[in-house]
Amino acid sequence: MNALQVVKQGADYCPEILAKNEQDKAINQEKGKGVPGRYYMRRDFVAFIQEHGYGIHEGFVPFVSYLAERDLPANTYNAKIAAAKQCIRWMIDEHGHEYSSLQLWQLEQDLKSVKLKKLNENQVAVSHEKCLTPAEVQRLIDVCPDPAIKYMIQFMYRTGCRISEMLNVALVHVEPKRKQWRIRISKAKANKERFVYLDARLAKEVLEYFHGERWLFEHHGKQYNRSATTNRIKQTSILAFGVDEDGKPNRPVTAHMLRHSYATEKYKELGHDLHKLKGLMGHSSVDTTERMYVHAPPTPEESELAL
Repeated sequence: MNALQVVKQGADYCPEILAKNEQDKAINQEKGKGVPGRYYMRRDFVAFIQEHGYGIHEGFVPFVSYLAERDLPANTYNAKIAAAKQCIRWMIDEHGHEYSSLQLWQLEQDLKSVKLKKLNENQVAVSHEKCLTPAEVQRLIDVCPDPAIKYMIQFMYRTGCRISEMLNVALVHVEPKRKQWRIRISKAKANKERFVYLDARLAKEVLEYFHGERWLFEHHGKQYNRSATTNRIKQTSILAFGVDEDGKPNRPVTAHMLRHSYATEKYKELGHDLHKLKGLMGHSSVDTTERMYVHAPPTPEESELAL
């Protein structure tokens, strides 16, 4: 009999696993690391086995099959497998004495039989080339001759807004606060509303410069044109980074690269908390957030768990 099918009572361990998960989250927060993405993935594994009536052990293989059917990106699949294995190993640490040596050996073999997917760089939607470093963003700001474009560059980089979202910010959706202003993005992709936050000092400067009547970014009573704004940002990148021998920009910059750059830096700032980043970016699924912005390979801990 497969070791993962031995003990139905594994379902009784779910509360212990969830409690351990909360403890791990608290430890990370005390260290200032934020909520780790694996916290949510461990909860997802427990929810799966509870929904289907499995024990911790016997639910692992069906869970792996479930993930395989979803055709997830390699980094997402690997992280979810590592999280599930960690739940099982937590249980073994606490209740391993309830098993025979043979059962424990079989269980370890079953866990090791599920390998990580090979990471394919083509599956990562946002490469480092599509992101600007903080120094590159500052270079854009420093050389930009147009104050309007300069403020727009800063706004997109500091909020993660798409250019269309930025140009559609209505003044009634701007909520001044002492340190950060809260801005409601109502005309977002797929009509998903969300809030973004902007440093109060910069927000005041934007408000005073554009002096709009209806829109935050307004020119003579009208919204800025998206295409014209995009082209002016591209021209600024030529001023900042020059052109090659063929006259092509050395570092072509698009407005959307500012959004990618925000997400990449914010991911680090949030202590790799994908769920918080998902909310700020307006993604419908955390899988999208991870596929686009997790550039790093698994941590040593995750790699060990995935063996």
